[in-house]
Amino acid sequence: MKKQIALISSIALLLMSGCSGTENPALESSVLEDTARPADSTESSEKPALSAEPLFRESSLFFDKADNADAEKNFLTAASAGKPRSAEELGLVRMTPADEDGIYEYSLENVRVNAFVNARSEEDISVIVDPAYMYNIPLPSLEAVPAEDYVFDINGRKVVCDSLYVGATSSDFHGTDGWCYAAVSMNIRYAASADGIVATGELTSLEKLSDTETALDVCLLGDKAFDEKDGNAAEAYKALLSMKDKLLADDIMGVNLIDLDFDGKPEVLVSRSVNVEGTADWSRFCDVDIYRVNDSVPEYVDTLYNNDTGLMDYNGNVIGLKPLENGEKAWFTMSRVNRFDESNKNPADYIFILKDGKLEFTEIFSSSGEDEYAEGDGAMHYFMNGEEIPFEVTYDYDPYYDPNDEYWKDAKPDHPYYSYGEYTASFGKWEIYGWLRNDYCADIERTFLLYSDQFSAMGEDSEYEKLPVTERMIEYKLANLTDAYYFGEYDTTIQNYGYRFLGDYAKPVIYLYPEETTDVTVKVSPDGGLTCTYPDYRDGWNVTAYPDGTLVDKADGREYYCLYWEGAGNAEWDMSSGEVVRGGDTAQFLEEKLAEIGLTPRERNEFIIYWLPRMQQNEYNYITFHTEDYSASVPMEVTPQPDSVLRVFMVYASVPEYFETRPQHFGGFVRNGFTLVEWGGGEAAVQ
Repeated sequence: MKKQIALISSIALLLMSGCSGTENPALESSVLEDTARPADSTESSEKPALSAEPLFRESSLFFDKADNADAEKNFLTAASAGKPRSAEELGLVRMTPADEDGIYEYSLENVRVNAFVNARSEEDISVIVDPAYMYNIPLPSLEAVPAEDYVFDINGRKVVCDSLYVGATSSDFHGTDGWCYAAVSMNIRYAASADGIVATGELTSLEKLSDTETALDVCLLGDKAFDEKDGNAAEAYKALLSMKDKLLADDIMGVNLIDLDFDGKPEVLVSRSVNVEGTADWSRFCDVDIYRVNDSVPEYVDTLYNNDTGLMDYNGNVIGLKPLENGEKAWFTMSRVNRFDESNKNPADYIFILKDGKLEFTEIFSSSGEDEYAEGDGAMHYFMNGEEIPFEVTYDYDPYYDPNDEYWKDAKPDHPYYSYGEYTASFGKWEIYGWLRNDYCADIERTFLLYSDQFSAMGEDSEYEKLPVTERMIEYKLANLTDAYYFGEYDTTIQNYGYRFLGDYAKPVIYLYPEETTDVTVKVSPDGGLTCTYPDYRDGWNVTAYPDGTLVDKADGREYYCLYWEGAGNAEWDMSSGEVVRGGDTAQFLEEKLAEIGLTPRERNEFIIYWLPRMQQNEYNYITFHTEDYSASVPMEVTPQPDSVLRVFMVYASVPEYFETRPQHFGGFVRNGFTLVEWGGGEAAVQ
């Protein structure tokens, strides 16, 4: 029998160096000639000369009157806060290789925005995107663009605008009398060279929304921004604006509009990052304040107390839409605070509804006590629907007992086995508790992430990081949020999100070392499917592998040093052998054990850098390594087939004290011919 382990998976995207360099034309510049080439142009194998430099960045959404004091300085402060990004990270597709003039071209298709438009002829159209719609539209990196190029003269009103200027054409021409404010759809082409970047485009639709004067008043904002568009939108926006000072705080990580009571009008959910006394330094939490909107005034309702890293995917700050047996719906939340017993420091799961301006909570799962195996007051008790789960216990030999193994010669049938309903757990009541939570969440229809991309973003360490927000920017972010909810595409749903209290594979990375440059195809098949890959997995990875380990993805032409994947599953691991290591000794132990297994110094270094922060603060770690059983659990297909393969998966558990174990020993790994090495891991978490 093998242990059904509970794994906490950790996403750590390995973002490699991308592309970058730039230029942004001022309004006075002549309309740019469209230099875009056909998308089916032959791709050159030559590496782009600019690929090591940052070409693009995200807009700061800055907008101000040019004659305001310090407008230029404030613009530079806001615009420089965003780090440069590669074209691929920002969704651009490279259309052609560099031509003889060293120009690289990128495309962004079917862009739908509100913008200021001056359409003089089919071949002479100027477009300045409203900053409130600039999210996910790349701008040239700031280093190559002087601040004065972001000063625009729109019908005599000069503004400083961190936005994209596009010299456009249109085969379906609709002229304008000077500048107007319009909803447009267009395809954008970026031409990047050593001199910078210019943007051209083709308008596919144009719908005039208002005259320029009114539009500028709206974009320079004010509480009447949505009055002409929709009363409910105006009410929501005014309510958000009244909270502006609160939302400027450094701890605000998300502002979302979600209709909690299903009355057609959304509530405002504000996520605040908080520190909780007595928790580890790396533990992250969020309080989510909920407000109703009543006559443009936000009325506080209640607060959810969420984990930041509460589940498997570093998305603990979520709520789920749960169908009830009576046909109604409620919201599922995992709370770090026990709402009905303040003295109980253990977390609990609830469903809640918003009724008559109040949240009504029903406890679904909770626990009390501290020790899974203690007797008396300190013993762990688990509750479901307010009633203690009546586990039955029987005793038998340890699940790994082998009568033919000298190690078990003095063993006795005194190992506890817990059962409830259809479940039997060989390693503790917590296993059944996790399975029951899995079952309860299986029919959750949608899961909503309570961060928001206007205020925070996933960083390279797989944790949400606060984005810079200035007083000028906050109005645009709130306008963008309101406009997207009522008139555009807005959905906080996490696609393909699953409540997995047991299972998963965390951060496996794959290295390829052929003896000579070789085209290689790699496919992996975790039983629950892939949840994240880098580079894009498509129908497997197709790469050119070099003897030094360098990989070039044939799909995007970019260079990588490994293949990264993450997947879902419920693997079973034999944890009868392993070692208990003091948290402070973890680095030395891993260095020695990984060398014994056969990882190179670089591979060991990357393994330890990733896992050590999660392990060194624990009192003790029970650490096990898996090779053959891991390979059997996660099939891998590689063409051509490697001559030598090493696949290592670590499972560890944080334990309060040292106990005797049977150590694992490895005979090393001999690298002959084409070699593949993979490592990954996960934490065995007592729920």
